[in-house]
Amino acid sequence: MNPILPSRACLISDKVKMEPIAAEDGVAKESLSFIENGDSATYKYLDFVTGMKKVCFEAATPTMGGQIEIHLDGQDGPLIGVCDVTNTDEWHKWATFSCPVQAGQPVEGVHALTLVFKGRGGRLFNLKSFAFCE
Repeated sequence: MNPILPSRACLISDKVKMEPIAAEDGVAKESLSFIENGDSATYKYLDFVTGMKKVCFEAATPTMGGQIEIHLDGQDGPLIGVCDVTNTDEWHKWATFSCPVQAGQPVEGVHALTLVFKGRGGRLFNLKSFAFCE
């Protein structure tokens, strides 16, 4: 599993911030933080391999959380999955959440991927990374 880090995002909503988190293996990292309902993050030039079955997210929240909608080629593009993020007790207590890829046809080739964040209330969760997993 090769994680895609938040810093690779080409476009993020104005209110979303990159927040430093504790270094792992000597490498400083960041998370997408202050995510609220309707915010989004877009990652371009991802090469999709045929047979991709799941998307895994590392996220954290002391709130009731929310959902991550996964769209191809833009916020209004085809919806290929929805992942629930639930309470982890702290803003930096990371857990892995996964969901199946539900495309009507196999996803392959190079695409942009847009994550659209949904939920109720104010701040929903922090996102540390995501990956295509099995």
